[in-house]
Amino acid sequence: MYTYKAGQPQTGFNQQYASTRNSSLCIPKLEVQIPSTIVRKRKTLEMSSDVITQASFQYRGECNKDTVAGLRDLKEIEDFLFNSQSGSEGKWTHIQAIMPALQEMDAKRQKPPNRYAEWREWEFEKWLRLEGQGADIQYFRDNRISNSWLKPAIQLKSSGFINSLLLQSNLYLTSAILSRGRPNRNKTCGRRETAVETISHVSGCCPSVKNARIKCHNKIADQLRKHVSKHRWTSQVEPRLFAKGGSLWKPDLIFKKDQKIAVVDVTVRYENDSKALEMAWRGKSEEYKHLNAEVMEWMGSSEPKYFGFVMGTRGKWPGLNNSLMKFLGVEEFETFSQKTSRLTLSLTLEVL
Repeated sequence: MYTYKAGQPQTGFNQQYASTRNSSLCIPKLEVQIPSTIVRKRKTLEMSSDVITQASFQYRGECNKDTVAGLRDLKEIEDFLFNSQSGSEGKWTHIQAIMPALQEMDAKRQKPPNRYAEWREWEFEKWLRLEGQGADIQYFRDNRISNSWLKPAIQLKSSGFINSLLLQSNLYLTSAILSRGRPNRNKTCGRRETAVETISHVSGCCPSVKNARIKCHNKIADQLRKHVSKHRWTSQVEPRLFAKGGSLWKPDLIFKKDQKIAVVDVTVRYENDSKALEMAWRGKSEEYKHLNAEVMEWMGSSEPKYFGFVMGTRGKWPGLNNSLMKFLGVEEFETFSQKTSRLTLSLTLEVL
């Protein structure tokens, strides 16, 4: 699967080299690893107490300590140049200009124990700067739950794995993606000609796949209900509640245990900006509060609490979902959240 993915011309190399916790493949990069290996080997030789090893350096007239220091300086210069390439090409052309700025930068930042491990973070930073592939990918930075599908233990079919990678990097084939660099190409949705065919449009509001979206919503709600029922909560699925004005409302789930009630509404939203899922969660948690008296009468218990349960189209599990889990007394929910994330990602591919 990895070999096939690496050969795809439409995908970015940064998604291959960054860490799996940053939604990438974590493929080794020889350009980085070979110089690091040479430095580590020479450093080990420098620390060796073997007389023959020490004599070999003396015979060649080479100071291994100076060689290691020089290689480290070259690595520092390479890293500095990468972090300085934000539109000022040609500024750093002489070593005399680089070294003072390099020393000043090093004095300001806290160095990690392993300087050579930073390159995967830099690959992710490159990915973020890509206008198309890097859009909204910051949602998945350093997120073990939402990126759990990349674990080797998760056995996905080749087609599903590759499509998940394309979806995660905003490269899943839609009219909007295929028209990049082709201004005259038609971008409209083949199902609904008045809208541009994007991942957000198809997975969120295209009427032609409405039934598939409802199926996706119901499967996620059902998985939540089954998991919560293991903790001795009873549940009502889409109860029919009438407001004072006579309008009909149907929250997705109402959980009850002893005198505690939780009203939960489930939704799946596209992660199109840094606050999209948070806004959706707050909107869902406020949507049924006007039915407070009706819920209390229906369930025959104390005042309920209201929660949203929001999942990102690309499998993002927002931290606000944790508040529902804690209220329900579900202490260990990381495995459940990872399963729900993978389920949402696979269901989105079915919708598309």
